[in-house]
Amino acid sequence: DLARLKDHVRKTISLAREYGFTDVYFYGRDEAGGELLKSQIPAFRAVRKAGGKTYVSLTHQWRDKAPDVLDQVIAAGWPSRELAAARHRLGHKLSAYWLWTKNHDPLMFRRNHGLYLWSHDYDGFTPYCFMHNHGGVWNHFDGTDEDFNIAYPTVNGAIGTLPLEALREGIDDVRYATLLMTRIEEARKSRRSRAVAVAKEASEWIEKEDFSTADLDSVRSRMVEYITRL
Repeated sequence: DLARLKDHVRKTISLAREYGFTDVYFYGRDEAGGELLKSQIPAFRAVRKAGGKTYVSLTHQWRDKAPDVLDQVIAAGWPSRELAAARHRLGHKLSAYWLWTKNHDPLMFRRNHGLYLWSHDYDGFTPYCFMHNHGGVWNHFDGTDEDFNIAYPTVNGAIGTLPLEALREGIDDVRYATLLMTRIEEARKSRRSRAVAVAKEASEWIEKEDFSTADLDSVRSRMVEYITRL
């Protein structure tokens, strides 16, 4: 079985590279825990030996027990700086899995998948999910469970939602923060007294900012201001 798995991984990677992909991740048993999680370790190792990478989602009670052979953990529950540090020490990535798309509050998507997550040093997010329909996706009164949709299907594409737009805004917030941190480091290395002073001011501000409650439009404006000054 492991030999067949390695062959499958090699073929998949070969195909992916024809389309310009450099890394290919192979998904394990979804939300498995206990012995079922441990039982996948030989398969994870086989995938890595064949040149692939491994990832899977883990529930809150098992995310701290993720095997070292998982290149990326999709961790349920509130973000944890300690978990991020532990996975990064192994050279791995950590993704957040903690907001369902049947929640339609745009601000929650922008905040929780933007600067709040960035401040916990996560590498990305994997919300559930893009489209999961329980019945008629366009009918919220069809008697089935509420759909998990951040976009809605049509015959020739998809129609976005406010939460989907908010995800983009959250990503843009992180891009501003990333640029600001780059400018801060450049200013510190320059040894120019005025630049170093502004860098210190900007660094102290962003480290103290509470992104769980901050007005994100005001935060972005202030980041732009510091970036411009630096």
